[in-house]
Amino acid sequence: MNNVFAPADNIADGEMYLRLAADIDSRIAELKVRFKATGDMKIYYSIQDLKKIRREHLDTAELLLCRGERRRQEKGAMD
Repeated sequence: MNNVFAPADNIADGEMYLRLAADIDSRIAELKVRFKATGDMKIYYSIQDLKKIRREHLDTAELLLCRGERRRQEKGAMD
């Protein structure tokens, strides 16, 4: 049985995580407006959860982008 492994495109994946973090930023902004209007603590806790997820996405994006750039430089050095 032959297994085919596609090479990871870390830069594209990192950029995807950056877009996800931007989407979460938009959602946080919407929730902040709702929280200010209602004072509902459930919304506050949702904002805190989304901030944590956004931070994780940004950290993952940074890791993937750095890894992708390193691989690109290593590949360039090999050529």
